[in-house]
Amino acid sequence: MNKTETKAYNWLIEKQQLKPSQIVFASNKTPDFVTNTGDTYEVKRLYANSILFYENQIEHLSDNTNILIFADKSDEPYKNIKWKQLKNKKEFEGITIKIINPASTDEKIGCNITINSALNDEIKHYMIESGINLKADAIERILEEFFGLCEDSRNENIKTVAKEEVMQK
Repeated sequence: MNKTETKAYNWLIEKQQLKPSQIVFASNKTPDFVTNTGDTYEVKRLYANSILFYENQIEHLSDNTNILIFADKSDEPYKNIKWKQLKNKKEFEGITIKIINPASTDEKIGCNITINSALNDEIKHYMIESGINLKADAIERILEEFFGLCEDSRNENIKTVAKEEVMQK
């Protein structure tokens, strides 16, 4: 479990008064948690007033799935919203909803990147939090999250330039 999922798990036990035996954590699946009563929970980290969904996650969410949104500095959900309130929306109560389709125009490109020790430590920390095993996958996810949150109107141009710069290094 990453840090945000751990917050959700603890919240389910402490605030929803569930026992650990009543909660199933589905690592790398959607929804993240299923209870013995059939309630489902998808956990999202709030990034600069935005949350991220991958298109393939959306396929597995029912209208009644609870979306638990956590800010970094709180152990309590910032919002607990049913999926039916969020689906097909780009914004909800000040939260931007980003949908990522990693397969849409991706192409696999090999490149070499030099990473200093401080950045390497940050990537390792991210890998632990997100449950990712390969450094290349972690770097790819970090880039997707960064560019997925970029509010600049030149977003597509920024992505293209950044990819070209990474390939040149």
